[in-house]
Amino acid sequence: AIGYGTCCRSSARGEAIYKSTKLFLQMGGRLIDTAMAYRNHAEIGRAVRDSFVPRNEIWITSKIAPGKVKNYDDCLSATDKILKEIDVE
Repeated sequence: AIGYGTCCRSSARGEAIYKSTKLFLQMGGRLIDTAMAYRNHAEIGRAVRDSFVPRNEIWITSKIAPGKVKNYDDCLSATDKILKEIDVE
């Protein structure tokens, strides 16, 4: 499988990451890697929704930012935040 990493370039946020992620999905890609530190969850979610690719065909991996989690409850809160930001079923 080939995945799409969404970090560490000037196009990793905003309209550029939205368009490139949507194109990746439309071209057959199904694995997206993101993270809290990348600050692009909303754009990734919008691209997934707008791609018209069935959600059950797409794998999204995200990571919790270092230093944000000190205990189990912090982990749950960070996970909830990620899910709300990506906003896909």
